[in-house]
Formats: sequence, C-alpha cells, structure tokens
Amino acid sequence: MLIVDMPGMLREIVRDTVAGERDMEVAAEVPVKAPISDAVAESGADVVILSEDHPALTGRGSTVLRSQQASLKLLAVGADGREGFLYALRPVRIALGELSPARLAAAIRSELTPGNGTET
Repeated sequence: MLIVDMPGMLREIVRDTVAGERDMEVAAEVPVKAPISDAVAESGADVVILSEDHPALTGRGSTVLRSQQASLKLLAVGADGREGFLYALRPVRIALGELSPARLAAAIRSELTPGNGTET
C-alpha cells in the first residue's frame, strides 16, 4: 500500500488503520504532489491511498496510473476524512459513504464489482 500526499492528521489515521490490520502494510509514503507511477512500481503497492483532489485522479495523472498493473486500486479520501471513493483502473467509481477505520479497511479489501456500493 502506498500513501500519497495527505494532510498529516489524515495520514496518521490511515497509517494507524492499516497498521491495525494483519493482512495490510504501508509499503511507502509519498509526501508531495508529484507523479506517483514510479513510487507504485518501486513499492509494488496494489493500493494507493491519496487525497480526493490529487492530480493522479484527473487528467494526465490518471492516464499514467492506468498504465500500471490492472489490479491497482486507488482509494481517494476527502479532505475532511469523512468520505472516500474507491477507483479501479477502469471507469468505475464507487461511493463509500462516511468513512470509519473499519470501513476504510473494508474498502481496501473490497473487489470493485457492481453492487459493492453506489457507482457514480
């Protein structure tokens, strides 16, 4: 798992949530808004957790990420840490609703299939 460019408190919450799960670990953290495809490749991460407004989710950044492995998931967390969205490298966006540590962990483990949330 790769944590990218999140505010300090939100980063700590995500890191603590992941640390509390036996089957998850943070492989690396990228602290600045920069291209993250190299960090994904180097870390071998299969999940990238980042702020909802990160450039990787729009425009050229999303094109670069789509060139990564097909199993890569992006978990975007709102600035207030209360909402999140799970992206796959296909045009699917599933609303996760209000986030809690348990819901964050469940979203990381989830498969992106119709019916696992509200597709938008």
